[in-house]
Amino acid sequence: MDFALGGHQDETEDTVASVGQTLLVYLMLFTPLIAAWMGASYAGTVTKHYGILAPCMYSAFAITSDLANQSLSVWTVSPMGISAIQAFGTFLGMGVWAACQRKEGPLFSWLSCMSVLRWLPAAMGFVAYQLANHWVSYTCSLSERVVFMNLTPAATLLAEMAIMQPHLRSKVSVKICVSLGAMAAGAVLFAAQYAGFSGVGVVSASLLLAASIPYRILQRWLLLECNDLSVPLLCSVDGLLLVVPSWLVASSSLEGYVMQNLSDWFSTPYIAVVLFLSTISLAGTHASSLLLLRGAPATSFTVIYNMANFSIVLFGALLFQDPIFESPLVCAGIAVSLSGGAAYSFLTTPPSAPPTPGEEGDGKDNSKAAEES
Repeated sequence: MDFALGGHQDETEDTVASVGQTLLVYLMLFTPLIAAWMGASYAGTVTKHYGILAPCMYSAFAITSDLANQSLSVWTVSPMGISAIQAFGTFLGMGVWAACQRKEGPLFSWLSCMSVLRWLPAAMGFVAYQLANHWVSYTCSLSERVVFMNLTPAATLLAEMAIMQPHLRSKVSVKICVSLGAMAAGAVLFAAQYAGFSGVGVVSASLLLAASIPYRILQRWLLLECNDLSVPLLCSVDGLLLVVPSWLVASSSLEGYVMQNLSDWFSTPYIAVVLFLSTISLAGTHASSLLLLRGAPATSFTVIYNMANFSIVLFGALLFQDPIFESPLVCAGIAVSLSGGAAYSFLTTPPSAPPTPGEEGDGKDNSKAAEES
């Protein structure tokens, strides 16, 4: 059965990122971020700079995940097989992390099992999103992906207003609506002159858009309901649930292709290396997204993801030869949408909280307490 229904069916290795280019992107993005985290940790200012470091780390994971998946889809011709391998790696890696975090008592108790059951709707949303996401990596160019996903902040805001409780909604003002409108207008401008759209790509990207909105809102809502569960444990559960459907879809669609060629993938150095890196990126993207959603409205999260998506477009132009600079309207769309995203991020970022008595005043308070004792 031919699985090449669109997107990459005419692509060759000359139009995808090589393993060397992929490694270079990973080094370019993560080397300064790891150095920044280490510096903040050494200086004891992680909490102070967390609002900057965490979104940047999430963006790096999201960018590398999409770039790696785009190449792997061409090399393996099995986006669902890739999804199954990455999901199994996420299940194992995050499961070990969750077990190491548990200092005393069993990993699962009756209360935690009940919380896992409450989490299942969000986990199923993760499964649907990842299946659509990997299908999009095969059928769409990176530009098509961004155009459709760039519409999610405005759509998510409407969904939040319709179904979420008032204290969980994003705050709405005229300026915020204008910034979200600019992001949507940028997507329209971008699409106006881009000639690479395909019918299958439009359908698959629309499914991804439809899956992403309830998925993020369910995550945001249930993260508060399941606050007793650690993020690594939630990621491990989500990875386990993703393994089975993605593997079944891959096996049925490819008539055993995955089982027959699994050893070939791992014995081919460049595929094995990128598979390993992409598994880290998926686990990192999911974990950092849950951490961000626990402290920000769903609309704020989708804007962060949107900003990462436009970085993906630029990498796609350089590594995948996407013709995004052939029309002024395409470039204008990128600029307008980026400006809207930056404005929204600025408008929704809360002011810095003043230092608590336990931070800057530790020395004075401690010395005073010592004198009194």
